[in-house]
Amino acid sequence: MKSLFSIFSIICILLGVSGVHAKTFVSVDGYSNGVALVGNKGPGSKDQSVRVTRAGGTIQQAAARSKFTARHVNVGASVTSTTAHADQFPTHVRAGGVFFGVARVISDTLEVGDVIPDFRVDLKVHGALSCDAEVPDPGWALANVEAFVATDLTQRFYGNGTFDAFSGFDGGVGDFSGQFTSTAKMAAIDKTLTFSLGDVVVGQKMLFLFSGSTLVSYGSDVFVNACTADFLHTDTLAPAANNAGNGSFTLTEALPVQIFFAPPSFNMSAPPATFKVYIEAEKDILDHIESGTVRLFSRIGNGGAITVNSLDAVGDKNGNGIPDRAALFDANLMRYLLLDNQVPVTGQMLTLVGGTDTGIAFMGKRSLKLGR
Repeated sequence: MKSLFSIFSIICILLGVSGVHAKTFVSVDGYSNGVALVGNKGPGSKDQSVRVTRAGGTIQQAAARSKFTARHVNVGASVTSTTAHADQFPTHVRAGGVFFGVARVISDTLEVGDVIPDFRVDLKVHGALSCDAEVPDPGWALANVEAFVATDLTQRFYGNGTFDAFSGFDGGVGDFSGQFTSTAKMAAIDKTLTFSLGDVVVGQKMLFLFSGSTLVSYGSDVFVNACTADFLHTDTLAPAANNAGNGSFTLTEALPVQIFFAPPSFNMSAPPATFKVYIEAEKDILDHIESGTVRLFSRIGNGGAITVNSLDAVGDKNGNGIPDRAALFDANLMRYLLLDNQVPVTGQMLTLVGGTDTGIAFMGKRSLKLGR
């Protein structure tokens, strides 16, 4: 990105500020097969028994948290189901958190413009996966965890682990591969995983995305004794202590924006010729959006995202007096993005992220009505 991020004047985090909440989501009234996220009920957590209205089954707890300070992010989630029956429908419940914003590289000893080679970041993970259920054939019951990190929307870390009631621990993939220990009833991880952002420049600013989620999913007519994915308090991301020049970063959360769709609903059987997501914000922000940074997610993470084709000129599509700008997406790619549900649903939560060449990250989400 060209000169990505100068002074961020709209939202700022001063050094020493702690416990600031980023975004969390708890999906307890829709479907998620590990890609789609529907029925977003965040921020916050659900700490009581929840009846999953469109999926059957009972989830005892679905909770999520996402907090950040000046120099680290904590994202965690848990989903627990005990003594539950999925009735005639499958149950898919996901909880997770996400930080999206700007990271600015700093150093105690190096000057602005100096290069820090192989800038490293530590991800501290502690949690457990387990699932004990009476699984028919065919059938499933599983617990899943996922973590994803990107800078300037380029993947830097991805890890995924699954424990199912039929075969036990299916193993970790990506950066989680080989990190779990497992028994017949549980898989656990308690490690600090280090990965690199490559060579960075002191004073450099970059879009920064960190997400983590947990999922409990089981099929229809499955009796669940216990099925848990628990990483609620444990995924902490921070610069490694041994970077050259004591290299670190400061974090600033993305500006929240309103988005709306044209057409307002999406017919899966007859997709529209074009699909637009309108971004409402101040004109100074809209004028400086970098099209290469704009992504639309069905789920923040490793999959379920498409890139914008182009941007329209700034206008006021809905006539409400607030400037807006349309991001155009390929309708066929939209259809594939929305096909990740295992059963028909009437709506799906979508998240749009992007950045400007003047130093601002932005993020908006809205539920899209689906027709079939």
